[in-house]
Amino acid sequence: MYKAVFCDLDETLFTSDKIISKEDVETIKRMQDAGLYFVPCTGRYLLDLAEYKEKYGLEFPHLVTCDGAKITLNNQLCYDGIFDNRVAVKVMDFLFNYGISIKLYSGNIYIYSFDGSDHGDHRRFPKVADVSKEEIYKLAKTAKVSKIIPFTNDYDLLSEIMNKINEACDNEIEFFHPHHTFIEICPKGQSKAKGVKDFCQLAGIDIKESIGIGDSGNDKPMLETVGLSCCVANAVEDIKKTVKHISKYTNNESAVTVIINEFVFGEKDD
Repeated sequence: MYKAVFCDLDETLFTSDKIISKEDVETIKRMQDAGLYFVPCTGRYLLDLAEYKEKYGLEFPHLVTCDGAKITLNNQLCYDGIFDNRVAVKVMDFLFNYGISIKLYSGNIYIYSFDGSDHGDHRRFPKVADVSKEEIYKLAKTAKVSKIIPFTNDYDLLSEIMNKINEACDNEIEFFHPHHTFIEICPKGQSKAKGVKDFCQLAGIDIKESIGIGDSGNDKPMLETVGLSCCVANAVEDIKKTVKHISKYTNNESAVTVIINEFVFGEKDD
């Protein structure tokens, strides 16, 4: 029997309108009532847990966030992975060569906007601060940094960064490409896969008793690690080639509920 479901959020659990469907809310509560683990496994750094409780009546006492850097079990932060500041500075030195906007995750989310644009899509987070180039560089040197994200609409520029960053940083980082406008740069060894493994060890769960559900690039390490890998119908092709089960439903059609009902509760969709 599967005891834990590790589920990506954006484009997997969340609909295109960034909401959780009524069916998925009920399924998550059903898992929790049965004493099973439903664990959001996301690259997001901050989750507005109060909003989910108010809006859906949902609580998430178990989390794997920031691409595995932060693990929460029973509402207790059990692991908090950070960069060696020397490596964070190396990343910044490399990115500054490209004239690109940067987000840095350290307690708050700090945004350095290269072109001065108001990146309003980031304002949905409660702890966001706009900073100068000098300020974000100082944070890289002195703060506890969990993740660094360069973002741009110039895909060619982003591709060049991806092609060169490992060598420039002496292979002391990991990076993931979950979206065409940004990459996520993490400490070496950090990934959703490590987060899932560490969570299972902390919770006393055999990794073979876990299910992973995802849709994009940064989910791949997690999906290659869990006992049963699944994806939603709107997943990218590389993820579809990775998983054992592809749902015929999208994130807008409560695919998470269908997967859980079939593989956790033995209720296959007709």
